[in-house]
Amino acid sequence: MGYRILSRKKSTLYGFDIHDGEEIWSRPINRDYDWNDVMFVNNTTTVLVAVGVHTIDPRDGSGWSYDSKTGKKDYTAAVAGTILGLASGRLTGHYLV
Repeated sequence: MGYRILSRKKSTLYGFDIHDGEEIWSRPINRDYDWNDVMFVNNTTTVLVAVGVHTIDPRDGSGWSYDSKTGKKDYTAAVAGTILGLASGRLTGHYLV
């Protein structure tokens, strides 16, 4: 299981055949906050915590999903950049935001 690196569908999880790399199934599972946890219950059930809780059958991608916020975006760098841009503007007269 995995996501395609260069794809427009960034929230689509794919199942691949390990022998030839062919796609077996695909399923939309959001990964805005990355995977929080993954648990392998048995050979037919994987529990994935990623913007909710999802069960996945690795053979065909079936299972249920409960979407919920399981992370938060970190805007610390953006806030710090804005503060530095405004501070330099006060000192030099040239603002950068």
